[in-house]
Amino acid sequence: MTYEGEHLLAGNLGHLFVIVSFVFAALSGIAYFNSSRTPENYLIWIKPARLFFWGHVLSSLTFIIIMFFLLVKHYYEYQYIWQYSSGDMNFRYLLVSFWGGQEGSFMLWIFWHLVLGSILVFSSKKFEPQVMTIFCLVQVFLVSMLLGVYIGDWKLGSSPFALRRMTDPTMGPIWRLIPDYLSFDDGMKTGKGLNVLLRNYWMTIHPPTLFLGFALTVVPFCYAIAGLWTRRLTEWIKPALPWTFFGIMVLGGGILMGGRWAYESLSFGGFWAWDPVENASFVPWIVLVGAGHLMLLNRNNQHSLYSTFILTTFSFILILLSTFLTRSGILGDSSVHSFTGADMMGQLLLYMLFFTWLSIHLLLFDRKLKLYFGIVTLVILLLSVFGNTSMVFGQMAGATISLRSLLFIVGIVSLFLFLIIGYNKTFARETQQEENFSAREFWMFIAAIILCLSAFHIIYNTSIPALNVVFDTKSTIAADERNAFYNMYQVPFAIVVSLIMAFTQFLKYKKTDASKFFREILVAFGLSLVASGIIMQYYVFKFDHAFLLFTSVFAIIANLDYFLRIMKGKLNHLGSSIAHVGFALVLLGSLISQAKQQVISKNYKGYVLNFMTKDGALKNEEDVQLFKGELTSMGDYFVVYTGKTFDDKNGHLYFNVDYLEQLPMMYKKGDRVVHQFQLYECNADHAAAKTFLHESNYWKPITAKSSEEYYSYSTWESHRPGKKSFNLRPFVQLTGSGMAAEPGTQNFWSHDVFTHLKHGNLSPANTGEMDAFKLQANLGDTLKTAGYRIHVAKVEPLSND
Repeated sequence: MTYEGEHLLAGNLGHLFVIVSFVFAALSGIAYFNSSRTPENYLIWIKPARLFFWGHVLSSLTFIIIMFFLLVKHYYEYQYIWQYSSGDMNFRYLLVSFWGGQEGSFMLWIFWHLVLGSILVFSSKKFEPQVMTIFCLVQVFLVSMLLGVYIGDWKLGSSPFALRRMTDPTMGPIWRLIPDYLSFDDGMKTGKGLNVLLRNYWMTIHPPTLFLGFALTVVPFCYAIAGLWTRRLTEWIKPALPWTFFGIMVLGGGILMGGRWAYESLSFGGFWAWDPVENASFVPWIVLVGAGHLMLLNRNNQHSLYSTFILTTFSFILILLSTFLTRSGILGDSSVHSFTGADMMGQLLLYMLFFTWLSIHLLLFDRKLKLYFGIVTLVILLLSVFGNTSMVFGQMAGATISLRSLLFIVGIVSLFLFLIIGYNKTFARETQQEENFSAREFWMFIAAIILCLSAFHIIYNTSIPALNVVFDTKSTIAADERNAFYNMYQVPFAIVVSLIMAFTQFLKYKKTDASKFFREILVAFGLSLVASGIIMQYYVFKFDHAFLLFTSVFAIIANLDYFLRIMKGKLNHLGSSIAHVGFALVLLGSLISQAKQQVISKNYKGYVLNFMTKDGALKNEEDVQLFKGELTSMGDYFVVYTGKTFDDKNGHLYFNVDYLEQLPMMYKKGDRVVHQFQLYECNADHAAAKTFLHESNYWKPITAKSSEEYYSYSTWESHRPGKKSFNLRPFVQLTGSGMAAEPGTQNFWSHDVFTHLKHGNLSPANTGEMDAFKLQANLGDTLKTAGYRIHVAKVEPLSND
């Protein structure tokens, strides 16, 4: 059947080029593998390998460009276009919608791999055959995620070029019988649109940066595998080292951008919530940092080579584990921004397990060990595929021991057992030389161990939903308990790492003179004690947080002191000092930002606010109600709501709030005020104190002659408004895909001020600023409402009109 209005050519071409890209990646990998076998094979296969790779690059770029074309043209017959875009989105948010979904984020990941692979073809030199073989193998797995083809009943990948009428479960078979279905229903003429929380400028730079960081982990991984493959166990480190630290920088920057997005748009007042998706990007970064520092040790003095291989390969494998956790749908109940993709769970699991197997296989130099490892792997694989994995053997420690659980336990135990045996057979000789306690390499290795322990704690607890599936358990960490749970363990890790960062720079390789070391570091230690003491005058910390405060300050001052005083500003020592100072500043900033969070929007007057919402979300202890044009005290400011403005282009409804400085109220002799239902007269000129109790000597109670006179006087106030300090514009996104409120933020060097909208009239017009509510009263009653005191002085009957 022919369907009117469908643009099938572009989608069919896009799908075709995905298949072509997959084939070219596989052919390039095979050709590179053949070129690595002998020098003669190299001469025969290297040119075809490169040609196939450039074919892969061109075909991949083609389907990426086609996807952009479909987005810009708003062809909503395609499921991905309908799901993540709409006609009211500008080009910036169309970019976000490109990587806003699962298939699009895979395309973004592939794009960065194309850039990196193109560079590696020219820069990897003698490692090119091995490095590019592994690189093309990674690309085969990545592109397979976009194939969307069926092999029997098994679907391989999910195509971004799938038509909505063929994939959307809400569109039944009846839609396929309507030739003009695109014009039949108005709902087919526009897209569902991007999630409103993603319509933020940080989303235009955070995901590309984060995925570039993900992609960069594959380069040191490929070099490490190439080193194991060719038995050039140390030569690979030199070309891999700059890629590793570039990856550390980029991935760390992407994580910080995500924190900034959360700080501004999600949970204002905080930037890290130990959300599983946050953890999934943080753990590979931690391990990559450890790998980079061990590479530095091996560059200067062969040390901990086996650990270097382990951390380098596992930094990439942890990226794959993170991909599995966040894209398989297994975190659906524990994270608010994970992807749902249960149909890709098997494919993602295979992706991760294959490269884990390959890494361990190459780490086992002994042929018998390789054989035994292969047999164990094959047995586990066959039982997993053909066995009844739900068959139960019994209970242990409250968990069901099924075949699935047993295979998982055997797999993990086998993995570590073979790693230990492989180390003892091949790499154990590297530890024969006794380590010196005062050597820099000793403490760098200790820091790497601490980082690995930190990473293991995070990834284990993040993986609890997956472990629940394996062991048929129901363990969980409640969202409101995550911060306390993770901080309890991660703060000690951070203390040790920041302390090591502080003093390790002052150590020498192999051995350090103790007296010289203490003389050099004493200055930084003393300054850190003073600086920490000053900071603690303004903030209250628990003991462990106070200790972290000191070690973070110590790391900052010590590294600056080392660079400026000890190294006398030599630029070749600038990189490590800047990196250490930057990380310590992140620790210090997060510590201080969480130490003194203060709610200033307390409502001390008027009606109880929780009556305005059905769920009682408004609370007098946390919220104030703003009436247009009325001054309201808030912390050290007066605030006044001045009206709304609507940005029709972006669908943003802004609420304009002016923050005015507070000046002491000046009272003169004879002034009269009302305080707590009593009329007072001033007996001397003075500036008001913070509370009426502190200046009661200036006032004497008097009796009003009438109720009209009583209500003619204003209430006593301690402050009066001064000039405007700043303006905040919290807004609500009003789009077809939903609505979301985002706070307005004013940044200062020492603190930030947030204004967040919880309840309000969302009409773009400046009318009806609050919903009506009913009050019951009798003649002569005095009522208190939100912001007003009402005295019922006169009641008139309704007219007959």
